[in-house]
Amino acid sequence: MPNPLNLYREAFLLATTNPKPILFFTALFPQFIHAQAPLLPQFFALTGIFMALSFITLIGYAAIGERARTLLLKPRFSKWINRVAGAVFVSFGAALLTLRRPAV
Repeated sequence: MPNPLNLYREAFLLATTNPKPILFFTALFPQFIHAQAPLLPQFFALTGIFMALSFITLIGYAAIGERARTLLLKPRFSKWINRVAGAVFVSFGAALLTLRRPAV
């Protein structure tokens, strides 16, 4: 199992060198910052709020994923999922067979 400190270091480096969040924050934050007030506390407050909401969202995704994992590991459920997915793909194939190309 990988060392948690190495995983954190790698994730931190990846997040800090990603240009997309920098562009996102430079486009979003100026709308909510008052130019007459000190900028650093406002920036930290907005960043903290964004991080908290992001953390809550990711925890929600993890909880949903855990519930889905327990459901998907049940053999009876996965059998029905395979049957439904197979039926959908067979239906798509049958629909493709009925398509006509226009004459060129």
